[in-house]
Amino acid sequence: MNKKMGKTTDGLMRHIRDKHGVKISGSRHKADLINMGYYHSYKAYRFTSPGYNELMIDDFDEIKRIYALDNFLKSLFYPQLMKVETALNNHFIACVVSHNDPSIYSIIDSRLTYADDLKRVYENSRRQSDRKTWEKQNKRFLKLKSSVDRKIAAEYNYNDIIHHYIHENEPIPIWAYFEVTTLGDLGTFIENLSVSDKRRLCENIGFDLHGGYDPLLLVKSIYLLKDLRNAVAHNKPVFDCRFLTGGIPRSLCTYFSDKFSVDGYNFTFESITDYVALVYHFMSILQFTKTECNSLIRDYRKYVFSLRDSEFKESIFNEIFRDNDIEKIDLLH
Repeated sequence: MNKKMGKTTDGLMRHIRDKHGVKISGSRHKADLINMGYYHSYKAYRFTSPGYNELMIDDFDEIKRIYALDNFLKSLFYPQLMKVETALNNHFIACVVSHNDPSIYSIIDSRLTYADDLKRVYENSRRQSDRKTWEKQNKRFLKLKSSVDRKIAAEYNYNDIIHHYIHENEPIPIWAYFEVTTLGDLGTFIENLSVSDKRRLCENIGFDLHGGYDPLLLVKSIYLLKDLRNAVAHNKPVFDCRFLTGGIPRSLCTYFSDKFSVDGYNFTFESITDYVALVYHFMSILQFTKTECNSLIRDYRKYVFSLRDSEFKESIFNEIFRDNDIEKIDLLH
């Protein structure tokens, strides 16, 4: 049986021309293809999510423009996401250590009591639906406890802070544990906070719950930030929001439509513009400077408008950017 052999860069260029009908030739395109990567970039940027719809591309330069857009978005988001993550971690720690033993296991036992809140709801109602909700949350809580044990064990040989507290036979403070956590871990910790603590954290951060919004919307917003942050940090495509790991709750879309008073321009988080608004919102409520907040929108607006006016084919632009994205950007600015 003949083995299938990998293609050379010249072979890949012939394949792109012959099989995909995309114009590519010359040393400049060859160097760009090598630097971008056929599998990492070329194949990824010929399609958009959801459904991986094939873009009508007939020239390699159009792939390069999408690649440049994606890199611009990552450079735009990355420093702000890192600062937002740090600020949210610090707000959470400040909320749970106030008048409390600051050790990680004490915080887990005394403050992560959302399952107990749901148990009381069930005991008052005796509805099976409430029982199932309580049991599901209890499983999430138990999973969190086990993940803390596993993370501490995994970090013992690599993290000097964790190593120090274990060797000194002292409780690990929550701030030390949060030196080795992710944004997803933060979301899980906040989800397990008692209802009253979740509301207090929302108030401290400035996450507005007026209008009867559920404080769990903060958690769901953080999970959206987590998906974006992971894609940016691991150099995955972000321009078409394919990084989403779960569904988007309708209540979250309504919340952000209300926050920005964007009548007629619904937030669906199927367009990267909505994630610009999401990051901008967190920067604003966490009291980043006006210069930082405004520059995020201004830089994004300038880049998108330049693509629309001079570089992208209209069909490709309209496939990447959703209806009313341009109007939405202007409203955010």
